[in-house]
Amino acid sequence: MTSKADDYEYETNDDDNNSSDEDENTASDNEENADHVQSIKTIFSGTPPTCNDGVANGGETDVDCGGPCAPSNPCNIGQECNASADCATGICNDSNQCTGPTCNDGLLNQGEADIDCGGPCTPIRTCNIGQHCNVSTDCTSGLCNSSNLCDGPRCNDGILNQGEADIDCGGPCTSIRTCEIGQHCNVSTDCTSGICNSTNQCDGPSCSDGILNQGEADVDCGGPCAPGKTCEIGQHCNVSTDCTSGTCNSSNQCDGPSCSDGILNQGEADVDCGGPCAPGKTCEIGQHCNVSTDCTSGICNSSNQCDGPSCSDGILNQGEADVDCGGPCAPGKTCEIGQHCNISTDCTSGMCNSSNQCDESDVEQVTLESYEASIELIENSRIVTSLKTIKFKN
Repeated sequence: MTSKADDYEYETNDDDNNSSDEDENTASDNEENADHVQSIKTIFSGTPPTCNDGVANGGETDVDCGGPCAPSNPCNIGQECNASADCATGICNDSNQCTGPTCNDGLLNQGEADIDCGGPCTPIRTCNIGQHCNVSTDCTSGLCNSSNLCDGPRCNDGILNQGEADIDCGGPCTSIRTCEIGQHCNVSTDCTSGICNSTNQCDGPSCSDGILNQGEADVDCGGPCAPGKTCEIGQHCNVSTDCTSGTCNSSNQCDGPSCSDGILNQGEADVDCGGPCAPGKTCEIGQHCNVSTDCTSGICNSSNQCDGPSCSDGILNQGEADVDCGGPCAPGKTCEIGQHCNISTDCTSGMCNSSNQCDESDVEQVTLESYEASIELIENSRIVTSLKTIKFKN
């Protein structure tokens, strides 16, 4: 008596012998039929399929792996699969084959920070803002925050990013934070000092940096740069010492010297008088002078000060008939013969002729016989006045 398995095997063999069309089956059909036959044999022989029987059976996706054998016996790369769970790698591709992990398999594997990014996928595929990260290099932004999420760049993240000139300063951070002296810069506005030097470093202000800074009156002149570098005519100024000319006008511009700028300049004898300002503006009594023409009085004394007129200044002034005689100087100082006179009392001789010269012709015609004069004598320490008769010879 045969078993059911023998009967099935026999029947199967009879069918194979009686079928003239089986020889025309393709190789794949034969293999598939063989698998089914083997499965049926196994079932009817009373031996259940296992994950180590060397046969793809029992719903396995490949021999002794996948299907009911997974996850204990997953299939290796290259073996057939129906789902990712069938594969040791966890990846079943579109061709139903287990494949190795990649950075575009849509799975979080191989030490990736997030799906298909970061970790071994860096730098080809970094993670975007909001994705998980372990280190900053996992992130496209270069910033992995304290919550292990890729974060957007900020001006206080301690990272050189987003076009910053130096870490967290300059560039897009300029309105929040500028770079200090010694830090890298691309343009002057990157720097707190406003100076980006030729080596692309923020530099301190100087009197040759081409920038209006450090309290300068105008660019690189005046203020702390003076007197070494003063401003020229037309440049801005705050005080006269800002200017090369020494003149800062009411419009706060350096101006050329003038005789009304309130400054001792341009060779003036004193402030705004004398020198080039004379004779339009001469100096008054007490002001400094170099020559007499510096003075309104016409007198520059030995102390180089303009002095008032006197009867001994050697100058024809104050209505004198001639230099230091006559006029207000008479009778103390009358003019001698030949000097100019206006009236007879200007002259020592008492005669001013028709040519306005002191003359002696009339004096010679006068015979003086006597002249009574009041003479003050000092007797016994007291002044005694007596009349004396003075005789004059012809």
